[in-house]
Amino acid sequence: MKSLIFFILMANVTNLLADSALTTSETRTSRRSKPKNFTLEFLLTAEQTKNIVTKKHDGSYSKIDASLLHTLSPNDQLRYFFASRYIETKSEEMGNELEPFFAEFMYRRKNLLTESQNNIYLESELKAYHIVNHEIRDDYGFNAAFIPQLILKKRITPRIGAKIKLRRHFFPTTTQNDYTLNFEDRIYLSASYYFAHKMLSITQLKYQHKIRKGNGPDYRFMELAQYNPFTRSLDLSAVPEAKKHQEIVTLHQGFLYFFDRQSMLEVYAETKLSNSYDKRDIETITDDELVFGTALYLTAF
Repeated sequence: MKSLIFFILMANVTNLLADSALTTSETRTSRRSKPKNFTLEFLLTAEQTKNIVTKKHDGSYSKIDASLLHTLSPNDQLRYFFASRYIETKSEEMGNELEPFFAEFMYRRKNLLTESQNNIYLESELKAYHIVNHEIRDDYGFNAAFIPQLILKKRITPRIGAKIKLRRHFFPTTTQNDYTLNFEDRIYLSASYYFAHKMLSITQLKYQHKIRKGNGPDYRFMELAQYNPFTRSLDLSAVPEAKKHQEIVTLHQGFLYFFDRQSMLEVYAETKLSNSYDKRDIETITDDELVFGTALYLTAF
């Protein structure tokens, strides 16, 4: 396994890094400084990609995200978010692509519960995003999504913290293709540990339950389809079937270094532990799906 590491910018990693930097002592931080009205954040990311059939490394997937956080009050925030992505591949057919991805608007309500009064912290978010690139919209079969989310946090010891995120994605579809997503449920379970000065480890399990319009061929494996000259049609017999319901469990292990409160670097490994479409055993899945990456988080102001 080649341990190639790239720089990445991802929205989910943004939450991990920002939370990790600020949850050591939320009360102490609030005493030190008043919240700013605006905060501009950047996240640069890159991650290995693998061929979906051969499972060999075939390129990298990078994102450059910009996020403007607007603090309305100590408990209310708005976020304006824009993501672009760059795909570098060894495939002669695909080539390299740099493209805008999606724009998102979010409202966050903080301190619905607090650890000081309720022994656990709770906040909620409402997100809505629009896919900017028309080719991606055509591939996905939807233009946008609406995502309500609940976030629970618990500081177990001064060094150990835990977090749970519960969310549902609602997709307004634009196609009748059976593979198109209607809904997706996600559960994130995270644990963080400060093991040295300015250094933190994060372990996260992500559970996904994808609900499609129906059963049908998995379009990701369309390269396995063959043209039948006698029937003048595609032979899809070698293409795996995608079920209406799919469940995926992903493991993310990251190590973070804090240069200061405005810049952090994460080096991580990520793999899948299970996929309900997949008949491979867990050892094979884990090895086949393992990728490495990095994330650089910066705050401009």
